[in-house]
Amino acid sequence: MSRFGYERVPTSPNLADEEHDLHADLDSEERNVATERVHPAIRAAMNAPRDPRFDLPTPPTWQRAGLLVFILLLLWLLYRLRMSGLPPLE
Repeated sequence: MSRFGYERVPTSPNLADEEHDLHADLDSEERNVATERVHPAIRAAMNAPRDPRFDLPTPPTWQRAGLLVFILLLLWLLYRLRMSGLPPLE
């Protein structure tokens, strides 16, 4: 531990998932021994309650459709402006 009072967190974000997948076929006693090797910060994050700010609701269908229509409108406008700037073919 450093003199500033914090521990370095591993850079691999999927370490906890990999540990879980690797030990999925073990019984509970063997799994407890296997998870003892997990970094304490990751173990604390696995046991912490999920922050509700990250559970955003799915956007309504009309908003998704509106976004697609808006993008298509911008593409059409881009095409029209590009064609208006070109000299006519002779």
